[in-house]
Amino acid sequence: MIKYIKKLLLLLFILCYAKSNAQKDSIVTFYDNKFNVVEKKSKAYFFEILTKVTDSLWLGRRYKKNGKIFHYVHYKSKNKKIKIGQALTINSNGKTVGLMYFNHKGEIHGMHKQWFDNGNLSLEGRYFNNKKEGLFKVYHFNSKIAGKAIFKNDTLTREIYYDIKGNVVNKEDVVCRQKAEFKGGEKAFKKKLRELKDKLTYKINGTVNVYFKINTLGDIVDVTLDGDLPLKLQKEVITFFESIKGWSPAIDRNRLVEASIVQKINFKL
Repeated sequence: MIKYIKKLLLLLFILCYAKSNAQKDSIVTFYDNKFNVVEKKSKAYFFEILTKVTDSLWLGRRYKKNGKIFHYVHYKSKNKKIKIGQALTINSNGKTVGLMYFNHKGEIHGMHKQWFDNGNLSLEGRYFNNKKEGLFKVYHFNSKIAGKAIFKNDTLTREIYYDIKGNVVNKEDVVCRQKAEFKGGEKAFKKKLRELKDKLTYKINGTVNVYFKINTLGDIVDVTLDGDLPLKLQKEVITFFESIKGWSPAIDRNRLVEASIVQKINFKL
């Protein structure tokens, strides 16, 4: 029953949106988690509504299956080859976490900013015709400065990094990038996931993709699932994932950052 209600709500959302834009052209496209177009709505991880604003301007909005918007940008035509103007990325709590601008050629041009999920600034700098130009800054999760870099015509000319207490870090000690890791590695995490089947009150058969984030404390947060699963089952899976400990957060330019992960789970009866 729940899955039918979810489908109905999604359909009503799309119909209401289309009705509100009855005087405009709108195109609805469904995608899987790899951004491939899918015909069946039940296979979709998100959908996009492309709306004609003028003859030379189209607005693209991307929504998750639950109807929450996570990205919007304008295009010069419905083929979406050239972006123009402001583009925003939005997290599951409705907060803006990414901002950039495109010129009439579709090049990144102007101020570029990123935020952590807690609202603190993560990165800021400027692009000029698709090239980094001038001062770029990155920040730790607690909003303290983590690094400064000077670019000229997209070429790095100078950089300096700071630890979370504000002390300068030697360049040779800087960790540029490191993925989030589970203690014991991938095999240990998969072994932990095998406990899930015994904890479920449902017996299911099939494959489910679980999407989650590792925050800067190493906790699993923002867990979502694809597929039309009963609400109680979804809650059981989410609770199980949120209880898992042992992750080390990702590192980007010498600071702890959030990391998004997709985990496929095969259930067999």
